[in-house]
Order: sequence, then C-alpha cells, then structure tokens
Amino acid sequence: MKKVLVSVIALFLFISIGMTAEKIVTKEVVKVPVKEVTKEVKSADVSIVTWDMWRNAKDMASKLDNEGSFELAIVAYLDYAKFGEALGKSYLKAWGLQNAAYCIIKMHKKDNKVDLTKAKEYLEQASQIKEADSDCVRCITSNLDYINYHLGNKKELTVAPKSFITPEVKKEVGPKK
Repeated sequence: MKKVLVSVIALFLFISIGMTAEKIVTKEVVKVPVKEVTKEVKSADVSIVTWDMWRNAKDMASKLDNEGSFELAIVAYLDYAKFGEALGKSYLKAWGLQNAAYCIIKMHKKDNKVDLTKAKEYLEQASQIKEADSDCVRCITSNLDYINYHLGNKKELTVAPKSFITPEVKKEVGPKK
C-alpha cells in the first residue's frame, strides 16, 4: 500500500510538470506516458484517501520545500490540501493552500519576476475556509500583505510594509539627507 501511495504522489508531481512520469515498482522503473497517467489519476476515487496518503503528501511537500524545489513542493502542498479536504479536515486544506502560496513567495524573493497572482488566488481560497486555525489565518494575512504590496495594492495592506521592502528598495526609501 505504501509503495502504491508513493507512486501515486510521484505521478501527481511528474504530471504537473508535464514530463514522462516514472512509476517506481519495487526496484525497477517503468516509463508511463503522461496521457495514460492522467487517465489513471482522473479515475481515482476520492473516497479512498487515507491519513497515510495525507501524511506522505505532507512529508513530500516539506522535504521538497526544504530542498528548495519550490515548483514540486507547490504540487505536493496542493495534494496535501486536496487530501485534507477529502478527509473532511478543511483546516488542512487551508494550510496546504497557504504553504503552496508561500513557496511562490519564496520563489519571488529569489527572483522578483515570479508572478504572484497564483499565490494570491491560493491565499484567497484559504482565507474563505472558516475552520482555519489562528496561526494559519495569521500566515494567510501576512502573505496576502506581501503579495498586495508587491502587486501594488497598498490600500489592501493590514500592516506597515517595512518588512516587505527588499534591500535594494530600502536604500531608496526614507528621508533625503
């Protein structure tokens, strides 16, 4: 069961980046064309989601996030959110969406050309979840402030923007001497 679960998560990750998915079965690797994998995933029954599946998605997301593989971590966090919702735990969906958005923000901090629109969409979805705990709501609010600041929506900020200013911008801000 655990090997199947790891294979399913790996398939989700490989599908999302549009490559040929590799399905690991015992010790041999079998190439599966993306079209077949997509068909297989679409026919999956949400009612078979287990806590092990959610935990594996969470562990995979954390691992990828810590390694700096943010694009793959986003996909894993979205699986985490989807599995949490399927388990009837909406607060897990909120955390998964928030974490996916934060990965995009981390990418933006490395390269300010990264589009924050998708992150804002994830955070707005997460903010609609009433079961989100106070820590999650605080993270969502802070991340929305970061995004609104960088998208030029300064009227929507809930805090002073000084923590969002990059070192290059900081030099230009403040009184002239």
